[in-house]
Amino acid sequence: MNKPDMTHLLDLSSDMACVVGKDGRFQWINTTFAQTLGWDKSTIINKSFIELIHPQDREQFLANLTDLFRQKPVASLETRVAMATGQYRWVAWRVQGIEGGGLQAILSDLTHYKQETAVQEKRFMQALYQITTQANQTSDKMGIEKALQTAVQLLDLENGIVSHISDHIYTIQNVVADNGLEIGQTFDLENTYCELTIASSDIVTIYHAQKSPYKKHPCYTLFELESYIGVALTVDDQLYGTLNFSSPHPRRPFSEAEKSFVEVLARWVETRLQHVSASETIAVANALQTAILDNAGYAIIATDPSGTIQMFNPAAQQLLGYSAAEMIGKQTPEAFHDVEEVRQRAERFSKELD
Repeated sequence: MNKPDMTHLLDLSSDMACVVGKDGRFQWINTTFAQTLGWDKSTIINKSFIELIHPQDREQFLANLTDLFRQKPVASLETRVAMATGQYRWVAWRVQGIEGGGLQAILSDLTHYKQETAVQEKRFMQALYQITTQANQTSDKMGIEKALQTAVQLLDLENGIVSHISDHIYTIQNVVADNGLEIGQTFDLENTYCELTIASSDIVTIYHAQKSPYKKHPCYTLFELESYIGVALTVDDQLYGTLNFSSPHPRRPFSEAEKSFVEVLARWVETRLQHVSASETIAVANALQTAILDNAGYAIIATDPSGTIQMFNPAAQQLLGYSAAEMIGKQTPEAFHDVEEVRQRAERFSKELD
């Protein structure tokens, strides 16, 4: 860094650049650093670089810096740095140690990106609230369809699908698309990007398939889908399928906010699918019960605690001559019992119990 040509080159950079001595104080900053943060070069030289980092970010930054110098993986070197005005800007650090101690760093301004992300996250949270609120007023199937419609608009993608996967067959369960995709359509799993999703334990994203390692994947060669985001769905602790969105057009890389939105939406879809599964189980049980009652060769009558008839099967109708419509919810067994006979039986039962 002491070479005049290198210093001159960094001074022309659109990114902020600085050199910090082994004592932790600035030795040099480029023009972009001074202009972006508003610091005069003469004021900041010999100032501790840690003083510029937001107090809430310092501990994590120093820990990450230590790991970096020990050649350990570092998740992030993003911090807020102070401007001369007292305000802060978000920056990403690229750091390299220099011989004799100290470091040299390139800082990329992330402030605009962070602001856009915050706005995007707010939009996604509002969308999730709207989806969950509207779902309480619709059927599970309609609720999922409305959620897909909202999501394709927010993600700027054409296709939104909930799939069911069994024996390597991909079946469309719910869909929002303008390209002829329909509920019930099936595909070989290996011909879909969801094959990658099922094989992964994380969300899968593709934003420009033609320029990615997936350009030879069957899904691209067959359907020319350029962008995709998908996550696995689990119901009753078993793999159900996927929630996925796609488009024949490339797009910008998916943001963390977009990925979080799809993951949270997937968990909500799982609850709706769970409810559908439970409803179907109850429906089957009710159908079986109805079949038994309808085909029983003897009268079956049931009442609620107040004595009003709630069940009156065909055998009872044939035996007593009343229709179910006449009895259910309207009459008590008194309608077809002789009052005197009931009184006599009650007296006899009372004597037997004494």
